[in-house]
Amino acid sequence: MIAGKYDEADRQLRKGLELDNSFPFSAQVMMDLMLLRKQYDSVQAWAPIAVHPNGWLVQVEAYHLAGDTAKARMVRDTIVDWLKKPRVDPSGIVHAFLYARTGNADSAFYWLNYAMDRKSAFFFTAGGLPCWPGFRSLTHDPRWTQLLNRAKVTRCQV
Repeated sequence: MIAGKYDEADRQLRKGLELDNSFPFSAQVMMDLMLLRKQYDSVQAWAPIAVHPNGWLVQVEAYHLAGDTAKARMVRDTIVDWLKKPRVDPSGIVHAFLYARTGNADSAFYWLNYAMDRKSAFFFTAGGLPCWPGFRSLTHDPRWTQLLNRAKVTRCQV
C-alpha cells in the first residue's frame, strides 16, 4: 500500500477506478486498504465487485477482526468448499492465504512451505511474499524470516 501511505494509496486506487470501475482486482486492493485502516464495514461494501477467492479472503479477515465469528465462519466455509474443487489450488498458496487471514499460523506456514516446494509463481513475481497484506499476521513469527530466506527475499521488492 505505497509504503504505508494509505491516503495516497486511496487516491491512486480511486483514480484507477474512475478509468475502469469494473476491474475486480481494484476492489480487492481497496478491501485490503480498508482492512489496514480498520474500516471493516467498508471492506464488506467492496466485496460484491471483488474477484473471488481474493475478495473472500479479505472479507473473512475483516469479519474475524471485527469479532463477527458467525459471518467469518460462513465466508470461510464458502472458501473451503471452493478449495475442494479439482485443480483450484494446485500450489497451495490460496490455502496459505486463508489460514493466514484467519489467524492459523501453523497451517499458513505449512501451506506456504508446500507452495514453495511446488515453486508457486507467487514467490517469484514482483513483490510476492513480503508485500502481500494477507500475511501481516505472520511477520512476527520466526518462521516468517526462515521462509523469506528460503525464498531468497528479505523485503518487499516493489
